[in-house]
Amino acid sequence: MMLVPVRNSYTMRGSPTILLLISFTSVFAQQPNATDKVMRSLSDTLTADGFTTRAKQFINLGELDSALAQSVLGLRYLEAATPQVKELFVWNFRLMKAQKLHGMIEFYQGEYDRALKSMQAYQRTAKAVGSQTDVGAAFNYMSYCFRSMNDAVQAKKAAQQAIEVLRTLPVSDDLANAYTGLASAYADERELDSTLTYNRLALTIYERTGNTANATNTWLNMADSWALIGRYDSCRTVLEHARNGTGPDGFPDARMKYHAHWGAVHFVDGELLLAKLFLDSAMLLANDLENAESKAHIGDLLALTAAAQHQNREAILLQRAARESLLDDLDLGKARSLTEARLDYEHEIERIRTNDQLDRQRRQNMFTMAVAVASIVAAILLFLLYRNTRKARIAIQREKEVSESLLLNILPAEVADELKRTGHAEARQFDRATILFSDFKEFTPMSEAMSATDLVEELNACFEAFDTIITRHGVEKIKTIGDAYMAAGGLPDPKASTPIDVVNAALDMQTFISTRKKEREQHGLLAFDMRIGIHTGPVVAGIVGVKKFQYDIWGDTVNTANRMETLGEVGEVNISEATYQLIKSSSDLRFSPRGKVPVKGKGEMEMFFVHHPGPTFQDPFTIVHGT
Repeated sequence: MMLVPVRNSYTMRGSPTILLLISFTSVFAQQPNATDKVMRSLSDTLTADGFTTRAKQFINLGELDSALAQSVLGLRYLEAATPQVKELFVWNFRLMKAQKLHGMIEFYQGEYDRALKSMQAYQRTAKAVGSQTDVGAAFNYMSYCFRSMNDAVQAKKAAQQAIEVLRTLPVSDDLANAYTGLASAYADERELDSTLTYNRLALTIYERTGNTANATNTWLNMADSWALIGRYDSCRTVLEHARNGTGPDGFPDARMKYHAHWGAVHFVDGELLLAKLFLDSAMLLANDLENAESKAHIGDLLALTAAAQHQNREAILLQRAARESLLDDLDLGKARSLTEARLDYEHEIERIRTNDQLDRQRRQNMFTMAVAVASIVAAILLFLLYRNTRKARIAIQREKEVSESLLLNILPAEVADELKRTGHAEARQFDRATILFSDFKEFTPMSEAMSATDLVEELNACFEAFDTIITRHGVEKIKTIGDAYMAAGGLPDPKASTPIDVVNAALDMQTFISTRKKEREQHGLLAFDMRIGIHTGPVVAGIVGVKKFQYDIWGDTVNTANRMETLGEVGEVNISEATYQLIKSSSDLRFSPRGKVPVKGKGEMEMFFVHHPGPTFQDPFTIVHGT
């Protein structure tokens, strides 16, 4: 694009309106007959400025939907300009800023794919204008988008491109922002040394420019890194540096992280009252910010603090609230049920290696002794060597079997095999997976009415039965979140189970709960009622975590399955139309149409209750014990 030569707007003095008039004068001089169209474009461009200004005001008020609407209108007026006006530097400069603002609003709304496209458009316009500062900033925002989309490779690449551009310019906060973006990408991959290096480079610039807010956030990011590996002494040190920016006038998210970290530090130091004080403050800020992930993390720490004070019932309630905050916002993709078995597996492998080394040393010593003594002594030693070697190998084989059993208890067999063969397991796309969600009705009141021991025993009895049922139907258990149970059919082996298998498993689970409720009520005991929801569609599945990893699934299908459960009824299996279309020809099932039901974030969706025409349930404990 050839821009009409106009003085650089960065160095010009005067109002934006005067700059536009100067620019349009050059168009009049070149094309005198274009007066009417140019005047209309002048009017449209000034109108676009008004929309952009109002969009910024709505952002400051936290009204992002209104801000986006104003931004869209502003872009439309800019794009309606005549070809002559679109060649002007000032018009392109205004378009560039409008594209940047639009992408930022989309990012704040969590629409990361749209924000990425807007930032790419912003970068193209910045290159046309010749603003290297904005080219670097665009790469920086693209890095944020990729990180939010869990694409660490592209996030690092974009951040490195931002640094490459901005290093050629005078030192500024934009370069520091690029350093923190790259540090965050490394933090996602647990590369602590690189994370700390780039955060320190950013701090040097922020302290030089006097940007206290960004410096504070960077100190808090370093606290995240130290806390991740349990270095709470270093965490305490960087928190002292962050103190100045976390007062009453500081940003709420920075104050929340600051209080949460101090709560964790005091908990580790055994200062439980101080820990609870800081964590309660952090939770209030997280609630105001409506940050589900932070609420879950802080809730976990509060639960640990309550447990350390022997307040077991409160600990259970806090833990459930933490899990529910993630379950209510599954789009974050961060509702994680972790297990300690990975550490046990690593310890077992290390023990096997140690036994192997000791065994090799023992054989070498025995061989040396055999050469030095008479043949009869050598024969005896060789016999003892054989016997000990055989025992060691048997012990190693047993420990290997235990280790593999632990691994299979964490991961599906196919994924575990891939992990053992290659040392890692790739995430995979499944075009048709059937997701099952179950949840117990009125769980919180029941947890208050039951002792902690009885509550855990009853949950364990139900989940053991569910595990047996889904295994019988070839369905894969994903995880439990508090009292919720999640399973999936059609993965990791698409041939292992079908949508009908998942529905039959769900019906058997409901039958088990119904039977158990009758038995417990006959003995005057409390019992659970349950809802189940099922939906079929595409998901991504893979391993999350490094030290305490887990097989998990993500995608809109997961969220929709969860909505099927919450909009179901006690004792029923509620399925979506997508699942219904795949199983409606089954002669072994009956369907009760529910019509269109409003679904949060989805509009109206067709739903169906599904039943067996007759009893097909087999007691899972009968299957387990063979009676």
